[in-house]
This record gives sequence, structure tokens and C-alpha cells, in this order.
Amino acid sequence: MMHTHFWSMGGYAAFVWGAYGVFIGLCSGIWVSVWRRVRRLEKQQDES
Repeated sequence: MMHTHFWSMGGYAAFVWGAYGVFIGLCSGIWVSVWRRVRRLEKQQDES
């Protein structure tokens, strides 16, 4: 199998790579959201 054929995913590359991109974007967004919430809660605990 040639590498170009693998990367083109048999003609479905736009869907496959787009789905990977959306997944990574959503996971990153969730991670950032949780990280910010933890930081905010830690600051609130330090103030009280």
C-alpha cells in the first residue's frame, strides 16, 4: 500500500481527518474549560 493511498483514506480523507480535527478540538476545549474552573476554584479557596 502506498502512503498517498493511506493518507487519502480511499477518498474519504476530508471526512476522516475532519472528524479527527473536531474530536481533538472538542477534547482540547473541554480540557481548557476544566483547567480554568480548577484554577478559579483554587483561587476562591485561597481567598477564604
